[in-house]
Amino acid sequence: MLPHSSPAMDTSDDLTLSAPAADAAAPATTRVGLSDIREAIARVEAEAKASCAAESRASAEARARALAEERAALD
Repeated sequence: MLPHSSPAMDTSDDLTLSAPAADAAAPATTRVGLSDIREAIARVEAEAKASCAAESRASAEARARALAEERAALD
């Protein structure tokens, strides 16, 4: 988890990640901008919200169908 920004923290706009390459002795380095990370997080959050909304709608529709069936059975 990334720490929250505070005035005392370094607020540089990019992050360097290093990982060993499978076929190289020296590690490969990838620069990832914080704005790219923020955009990725926003996309995942939007997808999660849409998924939850769809699940909630499906659940509400199933509940409405079940209630309609119970009502029909009582009539």
